[in-house]
Amino acid sequence: MMAFRKFFILFVLFVIIFSSVGCSDDKPVYSLSSGAGYNINLLVSDGEISDGGSISIQAFVTDPNGDPVPDEDNVVMFSCSQNEIKFYEDRCDIKNGFAKTTAQWEDQSDDDNPDPSMKATISATYKGAISQVQVILVSKAF
Repeated sequence: MMAFRKFFILFVLFVIIFSSVGCSDDKPVYSLSSGAGYNINLLVSDGEISDGGSISIQAFVTDPNGDPVPDEDNVVMFSCSQNEIKFYEDRCDIKNGFAKTTAQWEDQSDDDNPDPSMKATISATYKGAISQVQVILVSKAF
């Protein structure tokens, strides 16, 4: 019964996350971490970032018991495999289990010879837990 309750709580939180990010024509993408310790559920508002565009990122962090992590300052670290991605904040506070930031990308390639679109892996880490999600960086050539 306890496992069902935790699953139900996580399900309700995902519904809240999806509704708070917005659904319009965006394509939210999420990733779940799993294991015996802390866990991070990572959600990005869209699976693509166009040149000059941005996406919202939310991490929901739970403790080893499956409960939301209490409020803490500057504890969730966001990073990306592509250095051209800039985060508004790369170390974020946790409030009610959630850490939020925004990532922006500008294609730095030459206008006469632009680079092709590429994949980027966005990561969120907290006390040994890591969750990753891939997004596509859409080149200015498209």
